[in-house]
Amino acid sequence: MPYRAERALLCLIALAALTPALAGADEGAIRGRVVRASDGAVLPGVLVVVRPARPSASTGPGGVFILSSLPPGRYALRFQRAGFAGREIVVDLGPGETRELELALEPTRLTLHEEITVTAERDHEATFDSPAAVTALSAEDLAERWPRTAPEMLPEAPGVWLQKTNHGGGSPFVRGLTGNQVLALVDGIRLNNSTYRYGPNQYLNTVDAYSLDRIEILRGSGSTLYGSDAVGGVINFLTPTPGLSAGGTEFSACGRGKLASGGQETTGRLGFRLSAPRLGLVGGLSLRSFGDLRAGGVLGLESPSGYRETAADLKGLFKLGPNLLLTAAFQTVRQPEVPAYDQVADRGYERYVFSPQQRRLAYLRAAAFFSRPLWREIEATVSWQESLEGRDKLKEASVLLQTECDRVGTLGFQLQVRSRPGPAWSLTTGLELYSELVRSSAEDIDTSTGSRTDRRGLYPDRARAFNLAIYHAQSLDIGRAGLRAGLRYNLVEVEARDELFGDTSISPAALAGHLSLLYRLSGRLHAVVNLNRSFRAPNINDLSSFGAFDYGIEVPAPDLRPEYGTTLETGFKSRGGRWAWGLYAYRTWLRDLIVRVESTYLGSPYYGDDRVYRKANAQSAYVQGLEAEAQAEIGRKWRAAMDLTYTFGRNVDDDEPMRRIPPLNGRARLEYFPGSGLGIAAEWIFAAKQGRLSSGDIADHRIPAGGTPGWQVVNILARWRLGRLHVTLGLENLFDEAYRTHGSGIDGPGRRCPNRGCGRP
Repeated sequence: MPYRAERALLCLIALAALTPALAGADEGAIRGRVVRASDGAVLPGVLVVVRPARPSASTGPGGVFILSSLPPGRYALRFQRAGFAGREIVVDLGPGETRELELALEPTRLTLHEEITVTAERDHEATFDSPAAVTALSAEDLAERWPRTAPEMLPEAPGVWLQKTNHGGGSPFVRGLTGNQVLALVDGIRLNNSTYRYGPNQYLNTVDAYSLDRIEILRGSGSTLYGSDAVGGVINFLTPTPGLSAGGTEFSACGRGKLASGGQETTGRLGFRLSAPRLGLVGGLSLRSFGDLRAGGVLGLESPSGYRETAADLKGLFKLGPNLLLTAAFQTVRQPEVPAYDQVADRGYERYVFSPQQRRLAYLRAAAFFSRPLWREIEATVSWQESLEGRDKLKEASVLLQTECDRVGTLGFQLQVRSRPGPAWSLTTGLELYSELVRSSAEDIDTSTGSRTDRRGLYPDRARAFNLAIYHAQSLDIGRAGLRAGLRYNLVEVEARDELFGDTSISPAALAGHLSLLYRLSGRLHAVVNLNRSFRAPNINDLSSFGAFDYGIEVPAPDLRPEYGTTLETGFKSRGGRWAWGLYAYRTWLRDLIVRVESTYLGSPYYGDDRVYRKANAQSAYVQGLEAEAQAEIGRKWRAAMDLTYTFGRNVDDDEPMRRIPPLNGRARLEYFPGSGLGIAAEWIFAAKQGRLSSGDIADHRIPAGGTPGWQVVNILARWRLGRLHVTLGLENLFDEAYRTHGSGIDGPGRRCPNRGCGRP
């Protein structure tokens, strides 16, 4: 049976089993220095990826890197840094030999298809060489754009739309799907848990944007390698990896600050890095305060919507032996009180806040490297994650304060083996275990008398979920063709004891798989075809939720099955010296979708004034669309970029549009680099009107009658770099457009209030 403490012990035993990795006496090293081709200046922070699988490295302040404990053989080294064209070289290393390298990287304004991804294949791979539709947003992208929150960075990738129910949230739509149909990871560990909600949610806002090194968005696939929920795609938030120095100890510290006009944001971040030959540390502390949103045009101040946030993170890399690395990490984010503005403005609440909104994650990851083809790398991860969500709700003219609290603790274990039987053939095999315990409680407080009454929480208290999966994927290059294939078996068990509605116990199993082809039409043009089967297992939120939602009250549904998706995708990727572009077309067929249907509670279709609903496998549907992206260098000082996304979704059973499908949207960006560390950018973002509404959209208070109007916004950004000092100035929503992204409960930010005392009554 699941949920026993013995499972945690087995995880630790499996992790400890990696420690005997030993180095041979004939192992050598590769040491080198990386410089900028234009002037020979050293380049710190260059990622060095090694194949066959070895520990990656990065260059230190002097541009120096070292790869030690390498068995004799041939190695492919790829060098990658934002703002420079990636380069790959092959090195033949003899027994006990140390090779010295000097490498120059060419500056480039292009980033499209120049990135390295670890999400697409659970291994380092250039995005241009992956058949997946994947976008990597680098640390450079994050530093240039200074996003308010991590979710607000995601629309930089084509195919991603962001819905914001409240100012302290952000739910990405990937290929028309959101919530628990899109899988979120933090350093490869599941953020989605068994209470992850159907439809939009706010959980990604518990990822500190200033703790990240990059964000990778995998569209249309991911269930083979990552399991349940990856129907629309996978979003992987990756924190920086500490570096090991080539010799001596190196320490650096940095500070960041951000101020937005009108008191809309005050952010401070202190961070540090330490590198030694056997120890690397990176960490930081973020303090943030967000004022009430000032919307565009005549909308004015939207209150209450502001909140505060405290976040801290620490990550260490320890070289325990020549072939053994251990990573230990901890991160915490706490938002004490986050208002739900739409509930106050439109739903008759005097008070509706998430109090608190919090997440903590700790993990240990051991990676051992070998010279044997069948186990080049063995990696094991033990993780613990806890999410805490409290809710305080008080209706207008009422004295009854309703409080709810849900705490989810997740113990995880991952074991993965990478093999390379041949120079063009690689294998990835893995095992995953996740065990969760949900503590849920609720209380009614009479604010006039102070009396308190306990009641059932949103979920049955001490509900449990268990997730077991085995997966295998292969990659094979044959001439111009690159083939990828994989299969995953997943078993999910959910148990809940519920005195009010009766006990629940289900154990559905599912199969997922993918088959992909990348064909190199030339050195600059690749064609891709992907076929993916994905699934989402019903979770505790689906099976046992009892509480209010946007337009009714939901009661438990203990007899659900997994929902499935099949995606067929084709596209082209092209990269030249001064341009790059990508074009993708896809269609996803969905069946056994878990949706809300009308139901009864104690024989009545109403609970108070609310209509009663429950979830059921009651729909089949399809989503199809087009995604286009392009970048170009114009001379030496200009760069242009654009992307365009079209999504169409249809509910086949009810013969109506799918819910919350994003409208046609896109962006265009023009950047100018006059020199002396100065950069200026202008950005135009637009969305067409979305008038194709489902019955659920029509009933949604967040969507205006007739649909969400189209809009366009212009942003201006200027960056100046003087040595170690980086200054960014921005004007967001230059023309103060009043707008709202489709399905959101709060409007887009404006630039000013049109008059003193403005705001909604």
